[in-house]
Amino acid sequence: MKSKVASALPQLLLALLVLAIVASLGVAGLRLRERLNAPPPDTPNAAHALASTTERALLRVALTIGRLQTGEAPVALREAHAQLAAVLTEAGASTPAASQLLALPDAAAAWGEARGLADELAPLVKLPQLDAPLLAGRFVPRLDATAARIGKVADAADAASRQPDPDHNADLRALIALALAGLAGLLLAGTLAHRQSQLARLREQVAHGIAERTVGQQQTSERLVTLSHAIEQSPAIVLIADASGCVEYANPRFETVTGYPVSEILGKRVGTLPTDRLDADERAQMWAELSAGKIWQRESESRTRRDDPYWERTQIAPVRDLQGELTHFVVVKEDVSERKQFEAKLLRQARYDELTGLPNRLLAMERLTAEIDRSDRADGAISALLFVDVQGLKRVNDSYGHSFGDRLLVAIGMRLLERIGRHDMVARFGGDEFLLLLARRSDVGAVRRFAKELVKAFTSAIDIQGQQVHTSITVGGALAPLDGRDADTLLRCADTARSHAKAEGGSTCRFYDESMRRRALETAQLDNLLRGALERNEFSLAYQPVVDLASGRPIGAEALLRWNSPVLGPVSPDRFIQLAEETSLIVPIGEWVLEQACRELAAWREMLNLPLHMAINVSSRQFHDYRFVDRVQTILQNHELPGDAIVLELTERLFLGDDGTSIEVMRELAEQGVRIAIDDFGTGYSSLSYLSRFPVHLVKIDRAFVKGLPEDSESAGLSAAIVAMAGALGLEVICEGVETPEQQTYLAGLGAQHGQGWLFGKPLPSADIRQLLLNRASSAPAA
Repeated sequence: MKSKVASALPQLLLALLVLAIVASLGVAGLRLRERLNAPPPDTPNAAHALASTTERALLRVALTIGRLQTGEAPVALREAHAQLAAVLTEAGASTPAASQLLALPDAAAAWGEARGLADELAPLVKLPQLDAPLLAGRFVPRLDATAARIGKVADAADAASRQPDPDHNADLRALIALALAGLAGLLLAGTLAHRQSQLARLREQVAHGIAERTVGQQQTSERLVTLSHAIEQSPAIVLIADASGCVEYANPRFETVTGYPVSEILGKRVGTLPTDRLDADERAQMWAELSAGKIWQRESESRTRRDDPYWERTQIAPVRDLQGELTHFVVVKEDVSERKQFEAKLLRQARYDELTGLPNRLLAMERLTAEIDRSDRADGAISALLFVDVQGLKRVNDSYGHSFGDRLLVAIGMRLLERIGRHDMVARFGGDEFLLLLARRSDVGAVRRFAKELVKAFTSAIDIQGQQVHTSITVGGALAPLDGRDADTLLRCADTARSHAKAEGGSTCRFYDESMRRRALETAQLDNLLRGALERNEFSLAYQPVVDLASGRPIGAEALLRWNSPVLGPVSPDRFIQLAEETSLIVPIGEWVLEQACRELAAWREMLNLPLHMAINVSSRQFHDYRFVDRVQTILQNHELPGDAIVLELTERLFLGDDGTSIEVMRELAEQGVRIAIDDFGTGYSSLSYLSRFPVHLVKIDRAFVKGLPEDSESAGLSAAIVAMAGALGLEVICEGVETPEQQTYLAGLGAQHGQGWLFGKPLPSADIRQLLLNRASSAPAA
């Protein structure tokens, strides 16, 4: 309601003014008729005109300021201010109008205010950019008030000009003045109405701008408060430095982490703080990167005021204003000690053995590589890699448990450490294997002596919690750079030497030589050719007849595996059987032998109508395959053979350290009627204990005991003892290597039942063995 009244007030005042002017003009007209001969007034009121001009200049400046946009200083503002300055200069001049005007009440004070405003505006209008809302709020109300005061002065000047003049032209002058005043009033009223409308819009704009600015300032203030709280409570150290790098602010976290009070670093340059620990070159590099506008960062170990070590990650970033000028630097320091410790732990786990604390294979190979490089540059010093294999660990684990075995490994590692020099290294390769890197030895002889002494050092027992544990080691050695110029080659050579040492019985040391290299290459070639030989049909079977010693009548044959390689030609079983066992190829090869031998046996039995049997060698790996019993049963059924048609020959090694599994397999085979023979009896760890424990049916005397018969008394005694022992246990005896009739007669006299050897026939292919069996069956006397 008030706004409506305020907006209608200028129109009401204008109407009243118009009525007053019209009435005044009417009165003046009547008086004019009475004084037709009166002269006209002299001149218009100059003081009033000067005041009105000043008022308009003030209002124009106010209006121009109200229309400004932020960042602008238009020509209009400069022109308005120039007009105001000109009017004020005129008002201050020594003229009758100015003197008359300044003589009026309040005129001097009003003009003083106007000059003050003009003086304040003078430097501002020269600026290239202005804050329009701030300028309007500061000057528009004051310009309006000053204009109103000068308007009152103009009114006073007008009133003074209308006083009665004793001169005869007074009325005429009054009439003319009144007319001019009326016209000025009309103009002033219109201008006032227009100014009131503009001022109303300006007030609304200013109020809206102030409201927006207030909200923006409030939001900015809230963001600043939030940011300040975040920095104050940040878990990272935050520093703010000026453009020269001197610290102006540090949050409380700095003192919490470092122990240094914030007051001690204020004013100090970044890079020279107590925790920075940068040398001159590092500081120069830091400032070079920052000057280029880059973010500088690094991780380094620092120390607190109490000299406690910790790791910190530092990042420094330059801060620039809208014009791109550098104003500050922000430094963020984060305590990364826990992460560094975790990384160090992971690194140690990756490079050290968790059980013994010794370097692991990875670290050992890195050190070995470095040592090989050094040995190439040294003055003839020898470096060596020793591959150490511990014997007896499995026995300890089985007897005392794996935790006890772990303690034994730790003790072994300590004993190895006690033997090496300060430039050497002991590493755990894995399981019961260790590596020793010997550096800077004088010659090969020194290395060999060290290896022998090392083996000897393990002949004494190791005390584990009061328990005396006996163990031994086997060592294989390789020399750098004689045996290899890279870590992998040297490791392979040492491992090869160790394998040869173990093959010789263990508890000794061997160093790599050229013969080992040749054998290793041959073995590698043999292994490569052996793989796929079965699929390429490179295997065949030869058969050696087995006869009844008393009559010479054939009772069967032994199937012997042969390999004819397209590359190597005929390969001796001694060369490839052991390799096949080590690579597990013996399982499919052995199954193929079983299948082919049973097929051949079925054909013989049908052709000769004789209950012949087939002896088939079985490896321990094949025997312990979980499918073995089922495969034997299936093959026998496929060829319609009874179980007792085959004899499975096993070596004595299969019985050593057996946990009961072999006995169970033999019993399952025996239930099918399959017979078990011990091959090469007497050459290994022959024992009556396993002859009595295992369901064995036959004992096969090795050819070494038959060769010297009957002249060799020692062989004769051993053969007689074996035959007598087998007879006492109810076992049959097969004698290998029978080559003379005298040997046949002698063995038959001892009570041996069966024999095989060149006397009865050498190993023959299938077609030839069939004819031989047929001939011997027809020529042998009837049983």
